[in-house]
Amino acid sequence: MGAVYATVDDVIANGHTVTDSAVMLTVLTEASAMLRTEVAKYGANLDTLIASNEDIGTNAKMVVITASERYIGTDASTSGMSQFSESALGYTVSGTIAGGGLYFTKNEIKKVIGDSGRQKFGVIDFYIGDTES
Repeated sequence: MGAVYATVDDVIANGHTVTDSAVMLTVLTEASAMLRTEVAKYGANLDTLIASNEDIGTNAKMVVITASERYIGTDASTSGMSQFSESALGYTVSGTIAGGGLYFTKNEIKKVIGDSGRQKFGVIDFYIGDTES
């Protein structure tokens, strides 16, 4: 079992109420393991990233706390998928959010891995020979 990136005290210090410390610790441990696995999908080692930059450790802690709070705050009767739609100034955003499980959003993963998870592409120059005719 790897490192746990957030503690119950961290959750409380961030203004969240903890009703059952044992349950919260279990969820924080599972969320930390899951975050490590998600980061590994991008070819990165989270523990190595944290060792090289303490800000990444802080981001990992906040992401683990957010996902854990989301998981614990989900009522079993409302688990499943939920939809949302928001409009402002002529723009509309809508989507579906998975509920009832422990998960990380793409933005949460980006907070931890930064640009290392970005898709990279290049340009190939197809002009061969003399282009002056």
